[in-house]
Amino acid sequence: MRFTGRIAVFLPLTLLVVSPASGQSAETGQTLNGGLSEEEMTVEPSLDSILLPDTKAVDAADVDTVVMTPLVRGGYLDMNGRLTIDVLERDQAPLALQVMTPRGDPVVGATVEFSVVGDSTISELEGTTGFVTDDYGIAEFSVYTGAMNIDVVTAEIGETKIDIVINVISRLALTAPELPVVENLVQWSELMQTSLRYESQELIADFPEIISSRAGDSALIARFRLPLQTGSEQQWFLLTSAPPHCFFDIPGGPVGTVEVLAPNGVELAWDPVVVEGRFEPIEKGEGTVYRLHDAKLVKR
Repeated sequence: MRFTGRIAVFLPLTLLVVSPASGQSAETGQTLNGGLSEEEMTVEPSLDSILLPDTKAVDAADVDTVVMTPLVRGGYLDMNGRLTIDVLERDQAPLALQVMTPRGDPVVGATVEFSVVGDSTISELEGTTGFVTDDYGIAEFSVYTGAMNIDVVTAEIGETKIDIVINVISRLALTAPELPVVENLVQWSELMQTSLRYESQELIADFPEIISSRAGDSALIARFRLPLQTGSEQQWFLLTSAPPHCFFDIPGGPVGTVEVLAPNGVELAWDPVVVEGRFEPIEKGEGTVYRLHDAKLVKR
């Protein structure tokens, strides 16, 4: 089997779908359905029609030439033309490789081999089996970084090798504002113990006892505000575990985010805050798995 490689840099939209518990707009009370009729809302296009128009999956054993394309978030080319991504030390970066025929058909069952120069490590994403391409020709994986360094991840299929340079940035280089110091905070390390899975396109959360036991209780959570409305007063926003930097890339993902409903409004600002409200773990949903009701800022 002969392989060729190419590099593509893309910025995927990490769609974190959030809607208030009532399924209505926190500002107007109108149903958030994008103006679609009930009949239209029940019709969903197939994933094949969205991702793979006019293509047909091909088994890896049945092809001679394959094109391998790394799919990375926020990648760029360094001075040597190598695909590079910036990642904080001791952090995680989800990545993927897409394997296609020259015609553009996805290749199923191709196994990717990885090697790393540096302290970073490669692991499977939860819910995947090995580094084997799926029906869409995609093999997903995660890079876990070590100390500050320039690491190189090499992906191989057959004789083709593609390098992804991991520019591991020291956390000391960050100028993030000081975090609040308050007693009895719900820790993000506890929130991130929740396991997630998808069933029939529905997000299912399996909470540890330390989280499920807090359901209905008043909770204090500290971190950063990500607005979901226009205006300086926010009645509906996200509390994120890391400073927000892009409206299409939610810091921390579902387990690193808390949806906040604040009827009296909270002033928009970018410094870290402490928010108090009634805590609701959401076992089944569309995006967020934690919610604070009747929330308000806590003075410190």
